[in-house]
Amino acid sequence: MLARLVFLGTAPMSVVAALVARGLFPKPEQAHLYRLAVTSLSRTSRRAYLASIAVLAAFDARSRLGGIACPTLVVAGERDRMVSLASKEALADGIPGARLALVSDSGHATHYDQPDAFNRLVLKFLAAH
Repeated sequence: MLARLVFLGTAPMSVVAALVARGLFPKPEQAHLYRLAVTSLSRTSRRAYLASIAVLAAFDARSRLGGIACPTLVVAGERDRMVSLASKEALADGIPGARLALVSDSGHATHYDQPDAFNRLVLKFLAAH
């Protein structure tokens, strides 16, 4: 973890962007999504990127999940390497009545890499509620 933080703090943002985008879109057929992500992430200032990492690392709303009273669908990629399946299951389990839907052959950016599957799940869920 320390090596990753040093890398994030010292490597050019284009290199950081390429690494992050590779984790989001690893398949050859996702090359266009990879390039879009690199372009977008490369424009992010190091300060803003590190601040967002710090905020994400510190954010913990687990104690408030039980208070969510609306129908909830947690959509996640089955091949997501950035957020563990256990974390996704804990999120769905912590929200009363929530349902976890795993999208096969999808990573962390399901709405980008599997938009049809994502939209079908969301529209079906909305129609039921």
